[in-house]
Amino acid sequence: AGSYTFYTSSDDGSRLSIDGQILVHNDGLHGMQEQGGSIALSAGKHSIEVVYFENDGEEELLVSYEGPGISKKQVPVNRLFLCDCGGDLNEDCRVNMDDLSMLASGWIGEYDLTDFSNMAGNWMKIQSE
Repeated sequence: AGSYTFYTSSDDGSRLSIDGQILVHNDGLHGMQEQGGSIALSAGKHSIEVVYFENDGEEELLVSYEGPGISKKQVPVNRLFLCDCGGDLNEDCRVNMDDLSMLASGWIGEYDLTDFSNMAGNWMKIQSE
């Protein structure tokens, strides 16, 4: 428990929320810019969401924090992930085989599957006549 400061550094807009409360609102089109905000947190787990906007396709986003007994540390980039990405059909913030299974079951459901054995039998009957 204690007071923590969270930062986002982004080259366009970014926003950081903890437990649904907006803590950092680094809005606008600009060069790389850091902004921070502080919050008192109880001990335990807290929901953190970082959203950013990218204008020119060159994503730049860094997230860092500091708190009681913790000097400023950057969250490793591989711990941040893109949610709401194309292909994420089951909305688990990952595109994986579960999404492919959902997509395949959707395709199969759209088509009537034909029993080709009857068709082949009729064709064989016509060919023998």
